[in-house]
Amino acid sequence: MSPSFLNLKGMDTVLQLARHILRFQPNKDAARLCFYHFLIHHCEPTDKISPELVENFNRFVLSFEHWRKNRHLLVQEMQYFLHHFAETYQVKLEFKNMVLPDRWQVVAIENPIDCLKILEKKFSNAGNKSRLIATNNGTFLLLCLDESQSMTVTHLNNLMLINNLGELEPLNPLMKIHYTADLSLQFQKVQYVEVAPSVIARFMILGPGMHGNLIRGYTFQKAEEFKGGNVSQYPQVYYAIKRLEQYFVDRKTDPMYQELTQLLEKAIELVNLRHPEAITFGQAALERGESAKENIFQNDNMIRLLTQTLRSSLQNNRNLIVTSDLALKSEKAREIPWQKDQLLIE
Repeated sequence: MSPSFLNLKGMDTVLQLARHILRFQPNKDAARLCFYHFLIHHCEPTDKISPELVENFNRFVLSFEHWRKNRHLLVQEMQYFLHHFAETYQVKLEFKNMVLPDRWQVVAIENPIDCLKILEKKFSNAGNKSRLIATNNGTFLLLCLDESQSMTVTHLNNLMLINNLGELEPLNPLMKIHYTADLSLQFQKVQYVEVAPSVIARFMILGPGMHGNLIRGYTFQKAEEFKGGNVSQYPQVYYAIKRLEQYFVDRKTDPMYQELTQLLEKAIELVNLRHPEAITFGQAALERGESAKENIFQNDNMIRLLTQTLRSSLQNNRNLIVTSDLALKSEKAREIPWQKDQLLIE
């Protein structure tokens, strides 16, 4: 679908449309607020108002059951503001090329095998440098390599759209993470990752670090803003990315995985040796291991075995370590300290 818009006064941008809607108190209507929040949280200010923009809006909003049931409210608000904006600023918009939400049919595929078959058929022409992976939670990852060995990972679920050819296709193929050839996040690329049900992180890696928003719920509210720094400084996003990477990153080369397993092994060794600091070190290592097992490596046998072993070692040796430590302190207490007049001065 190609845009056929004529910009008369340089006003056909997302920023201008958002400012226009803001005058009408968008927080007083859920559909209006949804469209407004989409513009300011899912788009760049300089993006053009286009059929593609409306299509992207459809793909995001119809992921929510609330809007699939109330799509007429979305159509009413969107049409009103697009027409009102065009008339106010004399911007000619070809509305006939826009496909509004009430024209979309969304189907939830219940059987994961059927869903996989639909996706395989849809992406069968992606070439040999693509791979489709089923995850443990019923979603799918499409991995695509380009000529530079950069990789795009698209996170897909069971919601399908009936397109204008009468075929099923993924409703929201916009949930993408872009990697360089060495599996670093690409610079200045819009990244999307689902961090929890109905919670999405949209961000870019820029010079000062990670910038973007955590977007929550069916009105696309901003839950958190990312203002620079490494991705690891934002645990929700970091864990979500790592959960996906476990399906395609070799753990033998994953620095985080290697560091974690070495930490747990060291903690087990210190506890079994009854080192004085073993309890403190071991407890901290166990908490980190449990968090990683719950949030990232949910089905990893090595992490599960190491955390179980460390927990058992802590339980079996805690009393012995504490008793030994108390005995050592008691022995030191019986020592007679030097008096000031007993010190030798050379």
